[in-house]
Amino acid sequence: MENTTNQLGTLETEGQAIAKELRSRDRKDANQFKRDIVNVSQFNGSDKNPQGLWVRLGFLMTQIEQNNSTKKDCGLLKIDRRRLAEAKWFYNNLKDCQAFIAESKKGYTSLTALQLAMSKANKATLSTEDKATDPSEATSNEVEQSNVGQAQLPTNANDLVKQVMATCKDHNIDPQEIVNLINVYLQYETKSDVTPKGKTKVTSYDVAVSDAGWKVITNA
Repeated sequence: MENTTNQLGTLETEGQAIAKELRSRDRKDANQFKRDIVNVSQFNGSDKNPQGLWVRLGFLMTQIEQNNSTKKDCGLLKIDRRRLAEAKWFYNNLKDCQAFIAESKKGYTSLTALQLAMSKANKATLSTEDKATDPSEATSNEVEQSNVGQAQLPTNANDLVKQVMATCKDHNIDPQEIVNLINVYLQYETKSDVTPKGKTKVTSYDVAVSDAGWKVITNA
């Protein structure tokens, strides 16, 4: 029989009816999934609402993997291999899966959806950790800090004096000592510009402290 708007109503009413049915099925699937992941010691198929299907199937797969039985003897030969693999994954990661489900605000209807969600969460965590420890980022920060330091160097005599005074204050140094040393250096530099005939020009010197407490220049 051909579907017409007279028989089924408008597109909107049909869509709403489908959405309602899907939500109902999702709720049923979610409730069934909750029962299937309960950690039980034995699966009892005779129960009206049996629990632990995925847990016990995963357990059987680990036992088969250890050659304690076979898929044929357990009647699992015709079961989709993807379901068997997901059940084994769930059993081997049972505690992590349970913790993830407990923390998640979203309910799951299958192991496929749960595995995908956990995989995305793990990738996001790894990506965040990589960014936090990215060596290129650290190098960039170091360069920026270095450039900032260079930009703050004094560019004129007034700024230089201010910085020297601040440094003296921070390290408890008498600024007059700096002035005296500069005068001594200037005197020495002026004298060393002239090299007496037959003499060798002195090109290095040391700073020493005289008995009087003054800093003087001595030839190295």
